[in-house]
Amino acid sequence: MNQSTRKLALRGIVLALVSTMYLAALGGPAHADVVYPVAWTNIGIFPRTAPSMGAPAAGAAVSDGTSVQIACETTGESVSNGASTSTIWEQLSDGSYLPNAHIDTGSDDWTPNVPRCGGGASATPSASGSGWVPYCGPSKYFSDISVERWSNGDFKIIAWPTWEARTASDPTAATIDEWHAIQNCVSGLYGTLADSIYDQLECHQHLALVPGKNVWATGTTYDLESWRGTFDNWLGTRCGNELNKERDHTDAPTSNGQPDEGVTDIAPPTTVG
Repeated sequence: MNQSTRKLALRGIVLALVSTMYLAALGGPAHADVVYPVAWTNIGIFPRTAPSMGAPAAGAAVSDGTSVQIACETTGESVSNGASTSTIWEQLSDGSYLPNAHIDTGSDDWTPNVPRCGGGASATPSASGSGWVPYCGPSKYFSDISVERWSNGDFKIIAWPTWEARTASDPTAATIDEWHAIQNCVSGLYGTLADSIYDQLECHQHLALVPGKNVWATGTTYDLESWRGTFDNWLGTRCGNELNKERDHTDAPTSNGQPDEGVTDIAPPTTVG
């Protein structure tokens, strides 16, 4: 680099510093968004409109390894990735949110090079106050989704598969689409509970149609129950046996219906990851 070039470079650095200081004085962005990958979801995750898993989805689901631009961090609903739990949420550059538990920032605490949203941590929102609008109507693989709930906290998601679901040539891809439909209907599915519901869904989908017969190995509906565990080897005998067991409830469900009942003027989500 010759002297004149060096002078021009130094002048550019000075101008950049002055510009940054000017923007900071005006309250403008004095930092660039940072990029980190989505991780540990196994099946993808929907960005949310608020820092809560019960908030409406914001766009399509993003899969593990997808890089997202993070503008700032805030606090929200506690989320677990199976190994750790965090109340920190990332606000993305488009204004949507993803839980820190599913972003590989290299830190289990506030990320050093990411600012706090609004200059500090916000209060934890509740799912009921997040604008959650469920959709439980027809989708590609389900004609209807409803939920039965018991007084002890148990619940059962009842999904009615379409013929396309029964005969899907790629059961794994169908399971992922079905999971996103379940997420659009039922809030609060994450952590070990989400793992259990997903394992049950995968079991149903892979055993949906008995080869050569128009009968269903796991019944006419996909019943996804909160009291089941996870299946380390879902294709083994345990998968089918577990899904044929009924919990001995001594009382009738306290509620039975679609979570979107009473919600008007809604339509199926326009984007499905």
